[in-house]
Amino acid sequence: SRAMLRPVDALMRKAGYLAGPGDEYDRLNSAFDRLSDELDSINQQMRRELPLIQEQIVLELVSSYVEIPDDYEEQGISFPYDSFAVVAAALPERFGSQENALREPLKLIVRSRTMERLSALGVVYSVYGESQSLLFLLNVKYYGDVKQKILRLCEPLAKELTEAISMPVVFAAGICPKGVRTPYLAYMQARRILT
Repeated sequence: SRAMLRPVDALMRKAGYLAGPGDEYDRLNSAFDRLSDELDSINQQMRRELPLIQEQIVLELVSSYVEIPDDYEEQGISFPYDSFAVVAAALPERFGSQENALREPLKLIVRSRTMERLSALGVVYSVYGESQSLLFLLNVKYYGDVKQKILRLCEPLAKELTEAISMPVVFAAGICPKGVRTPYLAYMQARRILT
C-alpha cells in the first residue's frame, strides 16, 4: 500500500500538503488506530451496560404486543425453545411504601430465588413490572402440562419466599400456544389471574 501511495504523495508534495515521503500512509494508519480505539471503547461500554440493555429489551417484549425476532444474540439474549411463558410475582402494596428501606434488597431476594427455580424449565429473564410486581419471561420447550409444571414450582417457592421476607408473595403464570412468539399474550393471562 505504501508503493501505491507514492504517486499520490508526490502529487500532494507538489501541492505543498506533505512534508516528507510516507506521511499520508502514517496519517491513515493513525486514523485507523484512533477509530479502532473508539470502537473498543464503545464495545467496553456496551458490555458494562448489557444488563440494562437486556432488561429494557425483555420489558419491551413482555409489556408490548410485539413478536420476538429470531435473533438477539448481540445483546446476550437467546430463545432456543418454541414456547414462551410469563410468570408474575406480586408483592403486597405495603411493601412499596416509601418508608420501607428494605424494599429493593427484598425484591432482589425474590428475583434471584425465582430465577434460580424457573431456570430448571428453560431460559429465564426477569424485569420489574408495575406496582410491586416482578415479571419473568420464560422460554421453554412446549409440552402438554408445562403450565402446571410452572405452577408446581411456584407453589413451594411462594411459601419459601413468604418465610424468607416475612411478606406474602403471589405467583401467576400465563403461557403462549406452541410456536407463538408474542409473550404479551402470556403476560395478559398472568395479569388477569392476579387482578
